[in-house]
Amino acid sequence: MPTNRRGSWRGRLACALVLLPTALARAGEVPREQEGQKAVAEAELALARARRDAAALGVKIAQAHLSATTSERAFREKQRTRIVELEKAGSADKRAVDEEQEGVRAGLATERAARLSVEIARLRLAAAEAAIREAAAIQEAAATGSGVVPAIQAEDDLDDARAEQADAQYRVEHAEAEEARAEAFRLFRGKEFDRLAILARRKAIEPRVVEEQEDRFRAAQADERQAEAKVDQARASVAIAEAAVRAAEARRDLARASARLTQERATSSPTARPAGALKHLHEARVDRARAERDAARLEVQRADAEAERDRATVASRASLLERVKQLAARRSTEARLVDEQELALTESRHILRQSEATVKSARARLQAIESRLQAIEAEVEPGG
Repeated sequence: MPTNRRGSWRGRLACALVLLPTALARAGEVPREQEGQKAVAEAELALARARRDAAALGVKIAQAHLSATTSERAFREKQRTRIVELEKAGSADKRAVDEEQEGVRAGLATERAARLSVEIARLRLAAAEAAIREAAAIQEAAATGSGVVPAIQAEDDLDDARAEQADAQYRVEHAEAEEARAEAFRLFRGKEFDRLAILARRKAIEPRVVEEQEDRFRAAQADERQAEAKVDQARASVAIAEAAVRAAEARRDLARASARLTQERATSSPTARPAGALKHLHEARVDRARAERDAARLEVQRADAEAERDRATVASRASLLERVKQLAARRSTEARLVDEQELALTESRHILRQSEATVKSARARLQAIESRLQAIEAEVEPGG
């Protein structure tokens, strides 16, 4: 029946004309998406090069710091030798020798941490060089139309979000230690104020001295309130970081799904040849992750060295406090010096607490980097 065939043909033509704009729009999405990926890849490459330059500068700064700490350690050793000679001549007691020994121990720990800082800076430079190769490989993959580029960028964003989450948890511990230090300082200022107020009532000092000390006490109270606010702020930042991680995980999952669709589309095209570019990208990602792992291992060692230095400081402060207490008991020094040394010991302990939190954070970061490296190495290498 000619009429029906003609009507069917016209219907199919009308349907094709209706769907044609949508089909053309979808066909245009691929080039636009590919151009967008290439632009992002170029920006990432420029950023990687800038970070490489900053890492090279970091090596020079670390080397200068090492030189300074080496000089400080040498000075402490000479000072210890002098005190030992005075102790042998009867002009210094054994406790002074012990204190100098603790100072040398702290100096050695500081120098060791500085040496590790140089090695860390060099490894960060190596990681930055690997990041440049990775960015170049991403650029190459983007030029082929590979859909893995957004997925890799989403993975990097997730890693950054997790690192920020770990840093936020560390900042809470750091803020809590600072709050404890501010509380101890406020108590010390309160004791000073009370003692001077008694002396003023006895007409032993001028009233303005008490007024000045009251100002210091009020300032210490304000510092304590500020420290408390920083603790609350740090705890709030943890919640924000956790939400950022969840959002980054959702974006990562979406990018993975999009990458699978893009790769299926690319492999169905006879002109698509992304395997070589993806292989280069995989190798660069492995190199970068290994360099970051090596740097993270040294960061743990440096954090341990700094904590050891702070333990030596605490031991030295404790020894000095005991000596001042003995002098105060014999009326050979003022009681306020005992309070000052107790405050110094308390502050040293809080610094040690912060150092131990840094060790904990460094180990958590190392564990995260090692897990990421294992995941990258476990990926099926393209073309392999």
